[in-house]
Parts: sequence; C-alpha cells; structure tokens
Amino acid sequence: IDPSQLSKKLRLLEGICPEAAELLKDREFSSELSRLLRKMKATRQVECVELMLAANSLTVNDCEALLVATPAEMLVGEVKPAEIKGVTPEQIEVG
Repeated sequence: IDPSQLSKKLRLLEGICPEAAELLKDREFSSELSRLLRKMKATRQVECVELMLAANSLTVNDCEALLVATPAEMLVGEVKPAEIKGVTPEQIEVG
C-alpha cells in the first residue's frame, strides 16, 4: 500500500457534510469531486450530490458545472468561481 494514496483516501471526505458523505459512502468518485464539494456550504453539497446521483453521474465535470451555477451565498467564503470555458450560463443554469 502506498502511504500517500492511503492518506489521500483518508482525507477524501474531510470538509464534506455528514449527509453528503452518507450519500457518497458506497460510491466510487474522484478526489477532485471532494475538492469541488468543499467549496460549497453543507446544504448545497447535499443538493449537488443528490442531483448527480439522480443523473447517475458523479463526475468532476458535472460537479464543476453545479459549482459554477451555485449562488455565491451558498459557497464557502461566498466567492464565486470562474466560469467554465465552452459552457454558456444557460447550459449550467440548474442552481
């Protein structure tokens, strides 16, 4: 076992609210997905995970689109991320 990989997996759900972590517990997903979810407040984390699960798509691209569509008041630090290149605001308007 690679110690760095083990450490990375142990930190996978740090900063993810318990409700979202419960939804993700039996799923395989990228650590990048966790990084994106950490930028959102707990209620938005749950909402985004539920949306991705309903679409059967726990992808970084979907999470990034949801992050960009998230209102600033639902983000940690209330800082709006940059827009995604090649995607119009209408395409990501789900928030």
